[in-house]
Amino acid sequence: GMACGVVPPFISEIASQRVRGAAGASFQLVLTIGILVAQFIGMPFIAGTCRGWGWGLSIVFLLPFFGLFLLILLPNSPTQLIAKYNNEEQAENDLKHLRGTNDVHADLETIRQQIREQSGSGGSESLSILQILKTPRYRWPMLTTVVLQLSQAMSGINAVFFYSSKMFEKARIPNHFIPYANLGTGLINVLASIASLSLIEKAGRRAVIVYPMVIMAIVFGLLTVNNFIDKMERNETEFQSRGQILDHFQTELIECLRQHRDILAKHKLYGTGTTGSLVEKELQIPVTKFESGPLGGDQQLGAKITSRELDILIFFIDPLDSHPHTADVQALLRLAQVYGIVCATTAATVDFLLSSPKMNEPHVRKIQTGQTLKPK
Repeated sequence: GMACGVVPPFISEIASQRVRGAAGASFQLVLTIGILVAQFIGMPFIAGTCRGWGWGLSIVFLLPFFGLFLLILLPNSPTQLIAKYNNEEQAENDLKHLRGTNDVHADLETIRQQIREQSGSGGSESLSILQILKTPRYRWPMLTTVVLQLSQAMSGINAVFFYSSKMFEKARIPNHFIPYANLGTGLINVLASIASLSLIEKAGRRAVIVYPMVIMAIVFGLLTVNNFIDKMERNETEFQSRGQILDHFQTELIECLRQHRDILAKHKLYGTGTTGSLVEKELQIPVTKFESGPLGGDQQLGAKITSRELDILIFFIDPLDSHPHTADVQALLRLAQVYGIVCATTAATVDFLLSSPKMNEPHVRKIQTGQTLKPK
């Protein structure tokens, strides 16, 4: 974090006026190359495995130590040497080392001119954020810097690298291709940084900022619309799938109960939602109908259990799918178990239950507290 804050100003101070823009952009290029190298090390055939990730981390850990030794050769900032320490001799020597030539008088004069302008405008005086915002000379540069930094931070590049695997998986890319797709994102990042090195001097700073931002906004807009449409299609598909599952289980329930219609006709029946209506319509047997399960029908059945008006519970559920009222279903089944209610959740258990001779005999059940309940 400290390096990211210090390196760009340092590069702008040691670079010559002619290549200052490209030199500043080179910092971003090196960052993108580092990301690409880390992605390459994380490939499955190198260190991207359960056992190899430690080696990959070790390689990344050693790189800063290598850079630490290179910092010994790093010169001081000539601008800081003159402005803060008034050491023009050392500044001249460092400039000769940086430029590779002894003729650095023009660069020294440029630095002196910048320092004089800064001193003449009160640049050496420390200003608070509020004072900067109140001063027209600094207000717009400050706001422009903040907006540009926010635009870069909110561009989504971090989300791309953090969640790229999930994005590619959602795009139905085969799992064994996802690491290579991630590597492709890093490569594109490097190529874009290389392109900016030449464009920043030829096209100008403003153009390199504005046009990519416009393109990025259009692309993100298209991605947002595509994601919204995809979500709607998935919700519709899921709704249709749930409807097909519901129809399947209702059909199975009706066919199962139709085989035992004569037995059911001797008892008082209760049902929830459309299931109760279907049973009444298909079997021509009166059914007391409650609300739909998610709308409170399960609780109404539970109330019948606690009031001793329900002795048998036939409840078909899909064990391989989740339901919006799963908690209500579990509560109903738990209540049935507490009160000793006979439960049938499959066609086979319904067949065994309704064909049992116990159906025509009095039945005494016990709740979990040990209290004996006689059927009403």
